[in-house]
Formats: sequence, C-alpha cells, structure tokens
Amino acid sequence: MEKCLDFKKKIKYFMESIYFGVLISTITLVIFMFDIPIVGYLSFTIIGLLMLIFDADFRNIIPLLFLYFGCWNYNQITIPSIEFYILLSLLIIDGLLFLVRFITRFKKYISNLKRDYLFYSLIVILAAMFISLINTPNMTMSMTGIGYQATITLAYFAVRVTVPKTEDAKKTIIESIIITGIMISLEASYLLFYRLQSGMDISTIINWKKLSFGWAHSNHYTAILNLGILLSMYYFIKYSKIKNRIFAILAILFFMGINIITVCRAGYIALIPTVLLSLLVYFLYNKRFKHNRIKKDLYYLIPFVLLAIVGVFILYKTGLIQEFTSHMKEMGFDGNHRDDVFKTSWDQFLVHPIIGSGVYTAKYYIPAGYGFWNYHNYILQMLGTCGIIGLISFLIYLFFSIKRTCSKDLYSAFVGIIILYFLIHGLMDTLYFNHLIMTLICVLQAVQVSKREEGNQEMEKLIINGKFLTQRVTGVQRVAYEMLKELDKDIKEGMVIIACPKNTEKIPEYKNIKVVKVGKLKGNLWEQISFPRFVKKEKGVALSLCNSAPLRNTGYITIHDAKVKRHPEYYSKKFVLWYNFMFKRILKRSIHIFTNSIFSRDEISECYKIDKNKFTIGYLGWQHYNSLSYDENTLSKYNLEKNKYFFAMGSMDPTKNFKWIAENAKNNPNYTFAIAGSINNSVFSDKMGFDCPSNVKLLGFVSDSEAKTLMRDSIAFLFPSHYEGFGIPPLEAMASGAKKIITSDIPIMHELFEGYVTFIDPLKYDYDFNTLNVEEKDFTSVLNKFSWKATEEAFYNEIFK
Repeated sequence: MEKCLDFKKKIKYFMESIYFGVLISTITLVIFMFDIPIVGYLSFTIIGLLMLIFDADFRNIIPLLFLYFGCWNYNQITIPSIEFYILLSLLIIDGLLFLVRFITRFKKYISNLKRDYLFYSLIVILAAMFISLINTPNMTMSMTGIGYQATITLAYFAVRVTVPKTEDAKKTIIESIIITGIMISLEASYLLFYRLQSGMDISTIINWKKLSFGWAHSNHYTAILNLGILLSMYYFIKYSKIKNRIFAILAILFFMGINIITVCRAGYIALIPTVLLSLLVYFLYNKRFKHNRIKKDLYYLIPFVLLAIVGVFILYKTGLIQEFTSHMKEMGFDGNHRDDVFKTSWDQFLVHPIIGSGVYTAKYYIPAGYGFWNYHNYILQMLGTCGIIGLISFLIYLFFSIKRTCSKDLYSAFVGIIILYFLIHGLMDTLYFNHLIMTLICVLQAVQVSKREEGNQEMEKLIINGKFLTQRVTGVQRVAYEMLKELDKDIKEGMVIIACPKNTEKIPEYKNIKVVKVGKLKGNLWEQISFPRFVKKEKGVALSLCNSAPLRNTGYITIHDAKVKRHPEYYSKKFVLWYNFMFKRILKRSIHIFTNSIFSRDEISECYKIDKNKFTIGYLGWQHYNSLSYDENTLSKYNLEKNKYFFAMGSMDPTKNFKWIAENAKNNPNYTFAIAGSINNSVFSDKMGFDCPSNVKLLGFVSDSEAKTLMRDSIAFLFPSHYEGFGIPPLEAMASGAKKIITSDIPIMHELFEGYVTFIDPLKYDYDFNTLNVEEKDFTSVLNKFSWKATEEAFYNEIFK
C-alpha cells in the first residue's frame, strides 16, 4: 500500500513538472511530422485520463491542448469511424472523471472562483454567443465557435481551481508556454526544410505564406511566438541562474528567426512597442530592487548578440533577408482585402445590431476568394457576429482582464504587456476568441493573484495555537512538537508564529518559527479569548494541533480521535459537555481538518456529520526516539529484570485499558507487569477503576530515555487499548528495539500494524501468558512507512500549497 502511494505521488510530481510538458510537446512534434492526428487525439485523452487518475493539477494544460489542436497538418480524423468512436468514448470518460473531481471538491473549487469576475466575464461572453444563435445562418459554424470559447473558459477554470498561485506554478506554466513555442518553431523549421527539399524557393515560401500549418495560419502562430518572446524576457529577468538565462535567450533567438519567415506585419507592429516596454520594465525592476545586475546581464548577452549577427549574415548571404525586405516593400500597407472584410462585418452588424448575425459566421458572409474565417479585428468580430451584447461582454472581460494586471509585481506587469500586444495585433488579426491564443492569456491570468487575493495572501501568516506548550507531553502534544520541528525546516522566517500563554515556561528553539507570549489569561480562556484576538491582530490564520481550538477565528484544526463521543463514560460530565459543544462548532467552522488515520477521519466524520473531503490524513512518526539514548540504570531504578517483565505505557486514560493488564496479571502471577503513565484527576470521573495485584508495578511518569530502555528490555510491549485514533506507543516500542508487540484487536491497529503485531481481545481477562503465541518480528519495513516528515508534509501541502 505504501509503495503504491509513493508511486502515485511520484507520478503526480512528474505530471506537475516542466518535464511532463516537454514530453507532451515532443509527442506533438512527432505526430505532426508524421501527420497522424488520430494518435494525437488519443494521446490527449489518455494523458488527460492519467492526470485525473493521479490527481495532478493542470499547470501543463497548454502543451496538452496543443497536443489535441496542434498535431495535424493535412490529415484529419474521419467522422464517423472506429477511431472517432474510441476518441469520443475516452473524452466522455475524461469528462466524467473531471466531474467527479469537481463534485468531491465542490466547496474548495467554488471558493477559488469566489468573486472571480474574470471567470464570470468569460461565462458572459459564452452566453452572448449562445444568444447570437438566433440569427445564425450556419449552426455548424456557430457551434464550432461556441466550442472554442468553451475550451477557453474550461482551460481557465481547470487551472484556476486546481493550480496553486505559487511562484513554482507560475514558472512551470511560463516554461510550458515557451516549450510549446519551441515545439511550434520546430514544426515551422520542419516545414521549411521540407519545402526547400521539394524544390520550393525562399521567395515562394515568403510570398505565399507556405509555412502555414493545417491547424494554424502563420499569423496565428506568429502571435504565439511573439508571446513566447515576451515571456522569455520575463523569464530572463525573473530567474537569474545561468541555465535559465541561456534558455531564455536561445528561445528568443529561435522565435525571432521563425518570425522573419512568417512575414506577419501586424505581429511586427505589435511586438516592437511591447518589447520596448518590457525593456523599460527590466530597468525599473533592477532599479526598484537594487539588483545592479545590468552590467552582468550584458556579459550574458554578448555571445548571443554575436550569434544573432552571424545568423543575420547567413540569412543575408542566402538571400532570405533580401526576399523578406522585397516582399515587405511590395506589400506596403495593403490590408490584403481587410478593408472589404471590415465592411462586411459592419454590414452584418447593421442587419442584426443587438445580438449579431451568429457567432463564428464570418466565413459565411466573407467572399470565398478571400480565404478568411474571421473579421480580423476583435471589435468588429464581436459586432458582426454577436452584436452590441457581444461587444459589451468582451469589453467587460477586457476590463477585468486589465484590472487584474494592476499590481506592482513583475508577473502582473508582463501579463499586462502581453494583453497590450494582443490588443494591438488583434486590430488586424483575430487573436481574441482563437481557442489556442486566447487560452494562453487566460491560463497566465488564472494563476495571477487578484487584488482581493493579494489582501488574503497578506493575511495568510500561520499562527500556531501554543497552549500545548503549557501541558505535559502525551501523545497529542508529542505530535505538535515533532510536526513543528519538521515544519521549521521547510518554511521561511516570518511565515509561522507560535502564540503561547504568559505562563509558558519551556519554549522550544526554532530557526524560522517565531514564538511569542500573548495575553494574560490561561488554559481554555486563553485559547478562546487571547489567542483568536492575537490571530485577528496579526491578520493571520490559526492552526490548532491538539484536539481543541478557538470558536472564532478557528482556522485549521487537528482532531486526533472521536474518543469523547464514543466513550463519554470515561470523562467527567463537565469535560464531555464542553468538548462536544466545542467539537461541533470548530469542525464546522474550520478551514480544514487534519487527523492521523483513515479510522479517525471516518469516526470524526460519522460522529459529527462532517464531509470526509474536508480532512487531510497525516500518519504519525517515531523518529523522536532516534535522538534518545538508553538509560542503563532504569531497570535497577524500578527493580526490574531484563526480559522478565511485560511493559505498557501511556496516559492513565481508562481507554488505555490497563484493567486488562491488571486482571490478566492476577491469572499470571509468575510474570511481572510494569505500567508507565500518570493520571489527570480533573478529567477522569472514576480514576482507574481497578485494583492492582502485587505483580503489577505502576511506575508513574518515566523519562523518554527510561521508556526506551523499558521497551527494549521487556518480554513484549503491551497495548491493550479499547480505543485509539492512532497509537504512537507501539511505534515507539518498535523503534526502541522491542522484540514483540501485543495490541488490541481494534480497527486502527489493523490499519497500521497488520502482520507485525499479535492481536488480543481487550475484553478477555483470562489469557494464559505461558501459551500466548507471540512471534518476534523485524519491524524495519513497518517503521519505514511512518515519519514525522510525512506528517509535516501533509500539513504543509494543504496549508501552504
């Protein structure tokens, strides 16, 4: 089971890395070269299926979409055919799996879209397109356009709800778009080589746009390459490692080289001011953060400038530059029938000014000889096809799109520059509403932090409930100490604060976690008044680790079991009333719930009617015993002999069932039974509830080193508990060198230790220990399943990622 989970985790990690994007783009390129689109379509559905099965997010959605839409040149799939029906079936399965994921995480996904006006505006555009169907002369054309807009909207949705808005995610998305641009450039290079090999000269290739693909006109993929240039400039500025700089500059040179051959005038016009604006941002960014690395950056650029000069010289010698300049002079400012196309759009708008003449119907009205599919201007495109309603819906989208870029961070600045590029280029070529080009913009904005989210991010300082620092260390306190020890290694300074009461005496030392004493109250009053007040003051979010939490500003909570609900008879009435009152409220008010096992999750969910999807499970660890040494004076201190006693340890909680030990000790007078632990008289109503025979030794509180020695030197470690959420002591015994473990036959012990321990009936008091079959086991493999690092990762991934 552990190996399967580890394998799934590794696959998920790979699918969320840029290497997965490179793999997808490589598959796309190979399929394009051999022109076998059906393989691309099937690969798209299978890869999508695997991403859903392994629960990967959609940060590599751009290479995935290009695998589907950008893998063909001449051939297309035949409809109907066996291949088509297989493809359709797989697409339906993908859709159903994504629907299941959406339903099971409904609250989380919806919260990610709360007040996301950019997403709402995409829905409004889709609605305007549906309304335009009333006037469409060709339903097939219009439904194709709606399908493209649905693709754009779904891509934004998938990234927005599944991909965290982290620097790592943004970097992967930018790298995936640059890699996609490289893949397109290689497709263009392949076609160039193929055309030249077939006898076609450079003049013909340039003059007749012979580098257009089946899936895209050269004007369209020029826009994608220009976007790649701008993103490569961002990548160069943001990531200063040498390999990142080299990657960015090589990508820019490659994209510019292909751009020369495409001869896209609108693309050139839009690229020049946006590149200049990007350079201005670069200088301002260096000045603002006082990086003073402009001179160093010039050293990086020198060899590539020389390479560019050599490239231009070669292009000049081969005649390519002459052909290019000649063609540009011949073309001049001729709109290539665009004036006629614009007039057609306006005429259609005048016919149906309110809702338009039908989305994606430009080809129906434009003269056939022009070869245009769209009106080549985003304003006229919306007016001619979707009318005033369509234009207003697009302007709403544009408003929220630009508004989201109004931030001082570098990423927002470059997204704004990219939008400016598409606004300029889109005046002459229809880039908006293209299912691939507009998707690029939307995906970049899906991981962009809005103004509202910026405010929320500032509040996301994690404030730990430090009441546990005033308590004696039992199981739940142990979890808090060890988890925070690991968390301290993974965070930066200032991200986490532990707030504790004024009466806290022993404060752990951390490198990055800050510990502060807060308020004048103590105990539950401190937790309910002082702590939430401090959380609000710090604009943070709370994390409580020990089965209790404040009723307001609850934040994240950790509940280890449902013991109070399942066994109220073991607690005072006051305690039961308070904890049931508190649990019901904090479980419902919490952001998220952490617990330590599948059994505990199911118990808490059933007892308090909480959705299981609100839980994260983090198994506990034992590594705190690694730092402990054995205390060789322990046995003499407690008058015990090595391998001549059974040992049990835990808090003197009645659920620990030490009565089983006492009763069985009476039936086995030849054995000694040692119990370590202490009782809390303010909690338990009936104290221990049993008498201890003379061969049972109540050792009271023992040190960790003493406990480790007592476990190692015992005949067997006993754990006859009635009820556990996890049960750390058996793990500690295994780590200490105990040879045999005897535990209760209860669900949690089977979940954790099946095959490694001997199970006993916790209600049977007449065992004969002479005949009890207890086998010695090698506990290495079971110990490898559990670690405090894994516990901490469960918290970290939910809270910070």
